[in-house]
Amino acid sequence: MERKSKFINKTLYHIESKNLIPLIWWGLVLAGFLVATMSLYPTMSKLLADMPSNMQPYVTGMENINTYFETQVGQIWALLVCIYGGYLAVKLVTKELKNNTYQVLYTTSISRTEIIRTKALRLFVNVTLLNLICMIASVISLSIWGNAVNYWNFVFYAFLVWAITIVLSFLVFGFALLFKKKFGAVVAMLIVMLLYFVSSFVLDPSLEWLNYFTPFSLTYGSVLTNGFSGVVLNGIPLVIWCAITVIFNVIGYFKFKKSDLC
Repeated sequence: MERKSKFINKTLYHIESKNLIPLIWWGLVLAGFLVATMSLYPTMSKLLADMPSNMQPYVTGMENINTYFETQVGQIWALLVCIYGGYLAVKLVTKELKNNTYQVLYTTSISRTEIIRTKALRLFVNVTLLNLICMIASVISLSIWGNAVNYWNFVFYAFLVWAITIVLSFLVFGFALLFKKKFGAVVAMLIVMLLYFVSSFVLDPSLEWLNYFTPFSLTYGSVLTNGFSGVVLNGIPLVIWCAITVIFNVIGYFKFKKSDLC
């Protein structure tokens, strides 16, 4: 019971207000960016309407409010939350190692398993809260500039974005557990950016096979228009990346427990 109480107290410490301040600032900046991007929809829609009809098929994502949100606003949401989650994952794992305070933390009665669980819980809470802030900003934007928006489909879309950001944040978390100080925040961000870059090719029908190589492809599935039936390849990419994330976290967990921390 005493060990469990220590774990609960440490968990509460990780999610108390002083640790949420950076998250709140990041959330406000990201929410403002999403609203600003959404505010451009009337201008972009007018530009599309003024284009010659033979050029319009080559401009994707501007046809209506749903496609604009998915190809522009939703992508920014997913990408920036993943970058934040990747940075936080690395920081949580390597913080004590880089400032040489690990001797104090890791010689207490708290086991390494409890330490990892606490850090994982903080990562989960922070990424979830940031997604919630983005969801609220998106709903406000859609209510101002949108029409004929199916909000049940939007909730499903928001769930997919949340799932993608959780999976990629914990993928980085697993890498950080596995490689410790050798795995930095810059590398984590590059991994996220690479996966996002691959997803940009998914819009080309001849390159749909790239869906399997990035979970970001799910957000291009016309979910706001078609609901569940709009999920690219029935969500197979997300299942694949969930499995990859679990594998790296399990390997990283056992290696972190057994290896030297210095």
